[in-house]
Amino acid sequence: MEVLCCVNVIKSALITLPELLKKYPWDPDTAEHLTKITGWKYIYEARVVDSSEQNARMRSLIKSLIIPPALSPYSAPVVVGKIPAVEIDKKFKVGSADVAYSMRVSQDKRVISYKFLINGKPVTLTEENFPD
Repeated sequence: MEVLCCVNVIKSALITLPELLKKYPWDPDTAEHLTKITGWKYIYEARVVDSSEQNARMRSLIKSLIIPPALSPYSAPVVVGKIPAVEIDKKFKVGSADVAYSMRVSQDKRVISYKFLINGKPVTLTEENFPD
């Protein structure tokens, strides 16, 4: 697994979950999914980067999102800062911060954990997988 960068945070201002749920007409299953995500500091708005900035792997990932982007149940943990490249390894530097990223799926494949180590300090987010 590698870090694949394909979103641009447009507004980094705090959005609360109730505001997010009002703003987008998600179906009840997606809304419930969002309420169960743990570990987040805050919610932000992001957009997929312009097609001129996408590489082949990004285009493949974005093409697989069959729901319009504003309605997609697509979430991404974000490290704020200028990154050195469009595609980076699991260990990288943002400004003066050393960042390491890993992801684990529970044995029953129901929960995904995303872990960042930022200058050695862990930040972990978890979310349940959508049913098949």
